Amino acid sequence: MTAVEKWVNGYKVTYFPWIDGKRIYLNIQYYKPGSSLYQPPAWEITVFLVDNDESRDLLENCETTIVEFIVRRVLCQNKKESEVTA
Repeated sequence: MTAVEKWVNGYKVTYFPWIDGKRIYLNIQYYKPGSSLYQPPAWEITVFLVDNDESRDLLENCETTIVEFIVRRVLCQNKKESEVTA
C-alpha cells in the first residue's frame, strides 16, 4: 500500500501504512464550503486501522462507506482519535 491523498464524499482523506507496521494511519478533514484549503480544516479526525487484509480491502473497495462510518461514529462519540478494528 502506498500513501493516498484524495477527496472522498466531500472529505479530504489521507491514509498510509504507519511506521510501526501494525496499523494504517487514516486522516479525514472537513472544510466548510467556500473555505480555503490553505487554512486549517473546520474539523479533523485521525484514526488508526489495524493493518490487515480486511482493512486494506475496505480502503480499496469501500472507501466512501468506511469514511462515512468513521465520521459518524467519532462525531457521535465526540472523540477526535480512535482505533478501529475491521
